[in-house]
Amino acid sequence: MPRQLIPDVDNERPFLIGGGETWTYGQLWARVEAMGADERERPLEACRIIDLRWEMEPLARLLACFTAGRDLSLCGPVEAATRASFRGRGFGPLLLLRSGGTTGTPRTVVHAQRRFLADYRPRPGEPRRELILYAPDHVAGLDAFMRGLSRGVTLVRPESATPAAIAEALEAHRVEVLPATPSFLQFLLLSGELAGRDLSTVRHIPHGAEPMPASVRAAVKAWFPKARLHHRFGLTETGVLPVEADPEQPEVLRLPDHDDHGYAWRVVDGELWVRSPRRMLGTLEDGLLDTDDLWYRTGDRAEKVPGGGVRVLGRESAQINVGGEKVQPEEVEAWLLEVDGIRDVEVRAAPHSLTGQTVVARVVLEEGANAVDLRSRVRKAARTAARPLVQIPAKFEHVDAIERTDTGKRVRG
Repeated sequence: MPRQLIPDVDNERPFLIGGGETWTYGQLWARVEAMGADERERPLEACRIIDLRWEMEPLARLLACFTAGRDLSLCGPVEAATRASFRGRGFGPLLLLRSGGTTGTPRTVVHAQRRFLADYRPRPGEPRRELILYAPDHVAGLDAFMRGLSRGVTLVRPESATPAAIAEALEAHRVEVLPATPSFLQFLLLSGELAGRDLSTVRHIPHGAEPMPASVRAAVKAWFPKARLHHRFGLTETGVLPVEADPEQPEVLRLPDHDDHGYAWRVVDGELWVRSPRRMLGTLEDGLLDTDDLWYRTGDRAEKVPGGGVRVLGRESAQINVGGEKVQPEEVEAWLLEVDGIRDVEVRAAPHSLTGQTVVARVVLEEGANAVDLRSRVRKAARTAARPLVQIPAKFEHVDAIERTDTGKRVRG
C-alpha cells in the first residue's frame, strides 16, 4: 500500500490508541519506511504475519509488505510453487486470508493485492475515532484498518473484548464510530455496562455479518440516539461492498446508484450472488476460479426488494429442515426477542424421528419473568405476528447465558 494512497495528515495525529499508549501517523510511517527497506530485500519469499494484532509493529509490517510488493499470508505458510500457480497468471502480489468457515470448511482464500486494495482511496475529512473489535487478519478487521487509514481515522483498541472494557473505551476516548455485529451490540446492551456512561459522541454504528432484529435496532437507537446505523456486507471471498444506507428500510442493502466499479447482486433460488471486482482469485484447496466471471455464491438466503435492494435473511447452512419446511433461525430469534420476558435467545435444530429436525430455543429470561407460561406467551406472539406453526419452537431450554464468539455472534449447536 504505497504511502501516496493515504491522505496527507498531520504526523502528530493519533493513529492507534490502546494499552495505555498512543501511536501517531508519523510514527507509523517511520516504521513502515524502515521495514519496507528490509522487506524489499526478500522479494521471492512470502511475507507471513501470524496472529496479526492491533499493535504498531505488526500493523506497520503489514503495510511494509504491501509497499514492497511481497506476497502476504495472514494465515499459514505457503509453498512458493503453490503461489506461483496463481501469480504466474499476471495478477501481481498475492494476499492470503483464512475464511471463517461460515460458507463451509475454512479455506485459504487467495486475492490479488492490487484488486483487493483498489477501493481504499484517500478520502481526507474530519478526524474520527473508531473503536476496533474485529480481528485485523479477517476481512472485517482488515477493511476497518485500510478504510480507516484512507480517511486518517484514529483507531481505539479497548483493553479487552468484554462489555466493561468496551463501555469504558467508548466514553474515555470519545469514540464516534462503533462497528459491530448485531449480536455483539445486543450482548453489549444486555450487559448493563453502558448505564451511566456518556455515549453522546457515537454518531455511526456500521453493522453486518447477520440480520439485525427490529427489537435490537430499537434498543441500540435508544442507547445511542445520535447515531446512524449502517448495514454493511462483505465476505472474505469478495471483500466489503460499498453499501448505501436506506433510512426508510434499514435492514435493506442497496448499492450506490453512482457505482461504476462493477459491483452487483442478484438472488438465485433464494440465494444471494454477489459480483465484486475484488472477488478472490480462488483458494489453495480448490485452485484458480474463472477470472472473467466475478460472480460469487455467498451461501446467504436473501430476497429482492423494490428499487434494486436485497434483504439478507441468514446463512443457508444454518437452516432447519422441519419435514421439508425450511426455517431460518435468525428469523425466529428476531420475533422471539419481541416476546415479553425473553432477554436473549438462540435457536438451533434438534433431531426428530418424524420430521427429521425440529426447532429448539435456548432462552435467557428477564429477571422475575414467569417461565411456566412461556410457551403460551410464545404461541400468542406467533399468532399475533402471523408466524407459521413450523417456526414455533417445539422445545425450550432455559439457560443462564447464550454462548457467543469473540464478536458476539451466537454459537449454534
